[in-house]
Amino acid sequence: MRKLKNEENLSYGTKVFDFKKKTVALIIKTWDNTFWENDGKKIDIRFATCVDIEGKRYNTEFKNLTPLENLSIGRQVELGILKPKGTENDNNI
Repeated sequence: MRKLKNEENLSYGTKVFDFKKKTVALIIKTWDNTFWENDGKKIDIRFATCVDIEGKRYNTEFKNLTPLENLSIGRQVELGILKPKGTENDNNI
């Protein structure tokens, strides 16, 4: 089976909530960052480059991110992503 050219970047363009920064962001690149422990054990940690709602680009561990489509509407309201129905500007993403 032939691999896609940018298979590691299939998340490109995904709108996510960054639980570390407490903000909505857009994934623009993903990659594995490799570290070695003192005993020589290799550890790969998945990272993402994101753009936040202010247009600032930053890097974060992939584990901090959750796609908005995976969050219920109730959870999005709780996190401040959406405003409750019936309030002014109730659709602010």
